[in-house]
Amino acid sequence: MEEFEKQLKGMTRLLEFISEETNEVLEKKEKEAVTRQIGVYEKKVREICELKLDIQELKLAEGQDPGEVRAWAQETQTKIKEFDAVIAKLKDTLSEIHRKERSGEEKLVLISKQKLFEQTGKEIRRDKRPCPIDKCQNRVSKSKASKISNFKIPRNSH
Repeated sequence: MEEFEKQLKGMTRLLEFISEETNEVLEKKEKEAVTRQIGVYEKKVREICELKLDIQELKLAEGQDPGEVRAWAQETQTKIKEFDAVIAKLKDTLSEIHRKERSGEEKLVLISKQKLFEQTGKEIRRDKRPCPIDKCQNRVSKSKASKISNFKIPRNSH
C-alpha cells in the first residue's frame, strides 16, 4: 500500500510540475498545445482517481477506520479539484480559440463576398437562389417598359 501512496504522490507532484508549463500554454493560446495539455491533465487525473480508489479499498480491507480513510481521500480529492479547475481554464481557452477561428473564417467569407460584389455588382447568397430584389427590379422595369410603349401623348385642344 505504501508503494501505491508513493505512486499517487508522484502523480500529483507531476501535475503540479506540469502546471508551470500550463501558464505558458495559456498565455500563448496555441490550439494544439492547449489540446495536448488538456489531454495530459485528464489522463493523469483519471489515473489518480483510480489509484485513490484502490488505496481506499486496501486501507479498508486492512481494517483502518473508515473516518481516517475518508479524511485521507478528502485530501487527495482537494488536489484533484485544483487540477479540475486548471482543466476548466484550459477548456475555456480552447473554446475562445475556436470562437476566434470561426469569427475569422466568417470575416474572410464576408470579405470575399464583398470583393465579389464589388467586381460583379451582384450579391452572392448562401442558398444560391436569385435575390428577390433582382426579381422585383426586373418586374418593375418590364412593367415600366410596357407602360412607356403604350403611352399616348395627349393632344392639346387649343
